[in-house]
Amino acid sequence: METVRQTACENESAKLSIYFEFQNTIFAKKNLPAVFRPSVEFYFHYMLEINILREQKDRVISGLRKKNVSEDQLALLDEIIRLDDQRKSTQTKLDSQLAEVKRISDDIGSLFKSGKKEEAESKKAEVTDLKETIRQLEDVLTQSIEEIEENLIQLPNLPHSSVPEGRKPEDNEVFKDWTDPMPLLGENSLPHWELAEKYNLISFKDGVTLTGSGFPVYKNQGARLQRAPYQFFPG
Repeated sequence: METVRQTACENESAKLSIYFEFQNTIFAKKNLPAVFRPSVEFYFHYMLEINILREQKDRVISGLRKKNVSEDQLALLDEIIRLDDQRKSTQTKLDSQLAEVKRISDDIGSLFKSGKKEEAESKKAEVTDLKETIRQLEDVLTQSIEEIEENLIQLPNLPHSSVPEGRKPEDNEVFKDWTDPMPLLGENSLPHWELAEKYNLISFKDGVTLTGSGFPVYKNQGARLQRAPYQFFPG
């Protein structure tokens, strides 16, 4: 049974690693099995925050251009801000209507106590109308929040300001060069990427299939090792 449990755990880690490669797509958010969602929510914590989009919009655009995002993705910035304005406005209206319902409800109790039944019934009709308005506002608020979230997860995190612009590996800047003689390796030595494939820790082929060039899929013990820092430093 111990072997079975270990295999199941390794399979979970492999699945998790695949879904993490989709961390900036709507696919991961909507189609991820429920058992994995808490971990992905932790990952989504690092997506761009709206206050940064508002206060540092030029910096955000510059950083996103370094990541070669599409013009459609850049257009999401204005849409996110518009939706957030709508969210704030709707929340203000909703809070006002809720406060009004509370106030009228208090009045109804007082009217019944003083024997003014007709006035109390009239106030109850007002509350019914207000509750319908509140329901509609809640629907608008929920939709605004969902649209904001779906747009945000389509935007990648910003690169560091020192990262150069470029589209090909040749555009990278050399940070440090090794000028000394290369160390001698033993016979039949393998580079780390081949060792990872050999021991079934990483699949570069699956990474290309799932997310594009440059993204690996961590498997088995490789997936567990990749996730270990996030479990060790949860905050």
